[in-house]
Amino acid sequence: MTLSNFPPEALDDLALRVLDIAATIREMALSSRENQLSGFQLHGNKVDEWLGHLEEWAIESTGRLDVELVKLKGARRGRALAPPPAVATRGKRRGSAKK
Repeated sequence: MTLSNFPPEALDDLALRVLDIAATIREMALSSRENQLSGFQLHGNKVDEWLGHLEEWAIESTGRLDVELVKLKGARRGRALAPPPAVATRGKRRGSAKK
């Protein structure tokens, strides 16, 4: 599988897509309830499989994000604690006077 870059905006878009799906399913439930439909057949095993994969992906992705954040914070802390770079001075050398 190919890893893709997910900036915050892309994660927001993904979350909105998932919410749109949830809203669609919620509308199905409300419509069934309002029309007193006792139920209709769906592929329940398939949706459980897909949701399982999505949940696994979300857990793994959260772990990857946590690792990246620890690395980023460590690098920032390292830069903050690093001594300032040495400043080169240009001057006459001592002890190298010509006779």
